[in-house]
Amino acid sequence: MYATLVASNFTASVEIIVCVPLSKELTNVLTNLSTKTKVYILHGNRDFLIGKRFEQNTGVKIVYGPYLLETNSKQYVLVHGDELCTDDIGYQRLKLILQNSLTKFIFQKLSKKLRLKLSGQLRKKSIKAQTYKSREIMDVNPKAVQELMKKYPGANLIHGHTHRLNTHRDKNFTRYVLGDWHETGNAISIINSVRRLEID
Repeated sequence: MYATLVASNFTASVEIIVCVPLSKELTNVLTNLSTKTKVYILHGNRDFLIGKRFEQNTGVKIVYGPYLLETNSKQYVLVHGDELCTDDIGYQRLKLILQNSLTKFIFQKLSKKLRLKLSGQLRKKSIKAQTYKSREIMDVNPKAVQELMKKYPGANLIHGHTHRLNTHRDKNFTRYVLGDWHETGNAISIINSVRRLEID
């Protein structure tokens, strides 16, 4: 549902729905931003069709999680977060189908109208399914988090997907969770230290 956007030392969870071509306004904003700083985007739930043409049109670079962001003082592992929600078996099965290369190919050949209709139906089903799932199932699995971070000793973790804005301190790393975007949004600034930002 939400991509992770990194611009220089700024990380945010940003909703980019790409079942249809991006709006001119969003494309212009990203193009303008990428002329001033390096901009990276990590795929979210509904923007997995973003590809080479998107990079060419905007100047941003698509990265794939886990992505290791290195700063002067610390390393940060960036993931969307859904890959850590291993207890949500139904979602993980759907993700395998939707992100299959054949599914993507077929979806891109559909008309804009049909893409919007299918995306809307999937979104409604997803919201309905969430009402039957416990909070624990829809959150990250602690073991999956530990397994991931064993591969990146000394690094911290930043992710979205669960939209449960929080900072979790482990003895070996800190896990920063990006929140949801409604009227306002939130981001993380990483310069000499981690600082949370509220965005209107």
